[in-house]
Parts: sequence; structure tokens; C-alpha cells
Amino acid sequence: MPTNSYDVIVLGDDFAGLVAATLCARRGLRVLSLSQGRPMGYQLGPHRLPVEPLSLCGAGNWTIRRVFDELNLSHILKRKLREARPGFQFVAPDLRLDVAADEHRLAGELTREIGEAKNRLAALMRVDEISRRFDEVLNNQVGFPPTGFFKKREVGKTAAKIADDAHTWFDGIASDHIVTALVGLPALLGARVGPDTISPSACARNFHLWQTGAPRIRGDWDTLREIFADKLDQGSGETRTGRVAELMFSWGRVNGIRLENGEELGAGHVISALPVASLAALMGQKVPKRLTQCAEAIRVAGYRYTLNLVVDEAGIPEGMDSQVFLVSDLNRPPVAENGIAIAVDVPDDEARVAVTITAVCPPPGGGEKLDDLFADFRVRLRERIELVMPFLSEHILVAHAPHETAPPEGLKGELGKGFPVAPTPVWESTLDSALGVSAAPYSIGVKHLTIASDQVLPGLGIEGDFITGWCAAKLACDDLGRKRDYLKDEVISGG
Repeated sequence: MPTNSYDVIVLGDDFAGLVAATLCARRGLRVLSLSQGRPMGYQLGPHRLPVEPLSLCGAGNWTIRRVFDELNLSHILKRKLREARPGFQFVAPDLRLDVAADEHRLAGELTREIGEAKNRLAALMRVDEISRRFDEVLNNQVGFPPTGFFKKREVGKTAAKIADDAHTWFDGIASDHIVTALVGLPALLGARVGPDTISPSACARNFHLWQTGAPRIRGDWDTLREIFADKLDQGSGETRTGRVAELMFSWGRVNGIRLENGEELGAGHVISALPVASLAALMGQKVPKRLTQCAEAIRVAGYRYTLNLVVDEAGIPEGMDSQVFLVSDLNRPPVAENGIAIAVDVPDDEARVAVTITAVCPPPGGGEKLDDLFADFRVRLRERIELVMPFLSEHILVAHAPHETAPPEGLKGELGKGFPVAPTPVWESTLDSALGVSAAPYSIGVKHLTIASDQVLPGLGIEGDFITGWCAAKLACDDLGRKRDYLKDEVISGG
């Protein structure tokens, strides 16, 4: 017998699940968010460093703003955001572009660095048009990706036309290595899609979001999760750490979960913020065919790797932006160590600066151990960043990769429990993709069960998490009879 019961139980650590849990609690449902306790930041001596950096791409878009507005979090978010000008810096050998949304400024940058800029500027401004048409599909009451035949038909034609236009645009720039790297890196390093399956529409949307503004939050993912967890606790929700052994069913419907310690918890609806393969392992002997198909169709295409450096301020080159995308060889695809994101924090009181380098590491092959793969990858990354930070080695105080067993450089003592931290996978999928950015569906044919993981909209990165969480909360509320109040509130806020 269940020891406790909830309207909604959310399983897993994907941020989309936390968004869904918090929205459901805000709407009066009794919610349990069951985390597996994956850390998103860690203390290294006097330094607080991220397991993954966070940039809130698209923070001003309605797809994200509607969540903050409903939860009354906008004022809190403003206090936490670091001041940053729109855009980012793109660096390649003998090339440095400050990429902003302003057309005249961007034209000046292209002319200064490349020379003839008319065609390249036209290609980049075309991105703005494609991305803004995304809003026609994403900013609707139906949800995205839509569920059900009629909803899919309503949205499908518009989405297909946008995807076709994006392919036409990308075909037109395919021979220009500078532009393809410029528009491809934000998607590669901001979304959760493998380098071989990033769609043109995902490139267009991610580039536009980064171009128009991707502010950092003090504390990165730890802070954002804390904001949502506090709001969840203030409502009718709670958070626990625990691992699920299996889902429980009654008459073919999910009605609860059983934890590894044997405790049973009842649920009116379960939201899975787990990879679909992990969800399949909780289904017992009768795994739905559709879930099996999804698990087989979505595979790990690599890992988002993080290397944290603490350097003295003198090691930061003059004019270096807080967000840099680096390509070391424009004649090669900007993947692995050839495509790197560098996030530069503000100096602390002792003029020390945290620099976080991220790149997508290919998966191991031929029996190679992940730790050995990461160790080799770290060496190659250190070599590449010398292109943009030529005197870095002279100024490094601390160096550490949270996904490796190697101890930190520059500090004595052992790391605490929980290391190494498993890296976040990026995915490749053979499933039909709405707008070229979706993968797993919200429903896999099991009543009272909804998927809300980063596999639903992997092509949209952090924006995809907010959209997925919002849609999953809508589906759970509809399922539990909260449809009328929810729709009334949403019409007012979405106005």
C-alpha cells in the first residue's frame, strides 16, 4: 500500500521536469519532484564552479516569459542576472566578430573583418525572419510539439513550411565556412543535439536567440534550480532525493511508483524527466511498443564536456567578451575540439576569473573508457584555447574537469562525494521531428504518464526545457481535471 499519495510525481533531474512540477504546484496540485541528486555546481577551495554553464537564451521570448510570469519569478530573475550586452563573440584564426542583433553594427563587423559583407549580412538577417516565424508555432495554446491528430494537423503545415524555408536558407550558405560555423556553433553548444543531426531550423533559432541575448545567471544552473525549487515548496509541492525501482499500474494505467528502498507512493499522474531508455527500464515486463521504438530511435551522440579554469585577471585578453565561440580551423566542421564555447565570469575581489570551456566530446568507441577519452579531450581543448587566450598557461591558478577522476590542478586535497559527475548527453534521433527540433513525444501510449525530458525538444536547448515543462504541466493538469482554471489563467497571461 502506498505510504503517501500525490496528484503528480515528477521523476528525474532534467530541468523541464522541474518546470512542469513547479507549474503544477502553482495550479493547486499536490506535487512531488523526485530528484536523483545530480549536482550542477560544486565548491573547489574558495571557488564555486559550474558542472555546466548556463546562458538563458531567449529569456525575453514569450515561450520562457510565460513561465516566469505565471510563477511571479520575473523580479527574482532580474536580480540574479548578470549584466551583459546582447550578442556574443565569434573567433577563428585571423578573425574576430562581435555578433549583435543590430544590422548596421553587424554589417560593420563583417566589413572590418572579412571585407565584402553584403551577401553574408543578407544570409544572417534571413535567420531573423526564420526564427521569428518559429513564434507562430511555439506561441500557441495547443502546445509544441502538438499531441493528437487534429492538433498536429493544425500546426503541422506551418511547421513544415518553416523547416523547408530553413533548409533552403542553409543550402544557400553551405559553401561559406565562416557563416556555417557562425550559425552552427550556438546550436551545437547550446542545444542537446549531436553534431551530425542538427537541423537548419535548429541552427537558425539558436543563432537568433544567442544573437539577441543570452544572459548568465549568478550561480548558473544551481541558482535557476533553486529559484524553481523554492517556488515549488511555497506552493503545494515538495522535493525529495530518491531512485525509482519501478512504476506501479492499475488496469493498465500508471498509479504510482515504487522506490528502491521498497516505499510505494501513489500518483494521479507521473511526469518522466528521464531519458526514454531509463523510463523503459521502469516499466517491468510490459514495455509499450511505442516506448521501445522511441528508446531505440534516440541514441547518445556525444557528451557535453566542461573544463573549469580559474585564472588571474591578467590572463584575460583585452577585448575578450563574456561569451566566445571559437573555431580553430574553418576548413573543418566545427565539432569536438574544433568548436568550443568559452564563458568568462566577472573578476572576484582578488582579481580571479572563472573561465568555463565547453565542447561536445564524441562518444567512446572500440572499448575505450570514458575517463581516458575525457583526459585526452581535455589536453586538446587546452591547446585550442591558446588561440584566443595566448598567455593563458602563465595565469592559470586552478584547472578541473568535473567529469573526470583526475584531481584538480593547483589545489591540494580530495574532492567531495559525487565525483566525477556524469556529463550531459547530446542526442541523435531517427524519429519524425517537428520543425527539425523535436524528438521524443509527450505521450508513449500509457495513461497518466507524460514525458518531459531534454529529449522532447533537444534542438532548442534551454528554450526547449521551458516549452517542454509548460506543455507537460498542461497535459497533467488537463488529465487531472484542472483544465478550466488553467486555460482561463493562460488566456489572461498570454493575452
